[in-house]
Amino acid sequence: MNKSIKEKYKVSPVDKIEIKDWILKKHYAKTMPSIMYAFGLLNEENILQRVCCYGTPANNHNNSLGDYKCIELVRLVLNDGHEKNIASYYVKCRY
Repeated sequence: MNKSIKEKYKVSPVDKIEIKDWILKKHYAKTMPSIMYAFGLLNEENILQRVCCYGTPANNHNNSLGDYKCIELVRLVLNDGHEKNIASYYVKCRY
């Protein structure tokens, strides 16, 4: 029986230093953004497969919604060759 994405992978907070090479070498921008929260998608062997980072918006002049401070997805770095819909699962996962 095939395992679901949720059974094959786990999402875990990661340290910014731990993912710096991923962002600088794999992401097309080749720059480090302002990161507030970083999460990794780990496979069953606990090997990092994807990196998702949230931080302050580039336009810092209008980054609130009423009483709430806004953050945005600032980097999504993926390895190729994974099953369909894994990026969607990862980004919408409740960390």
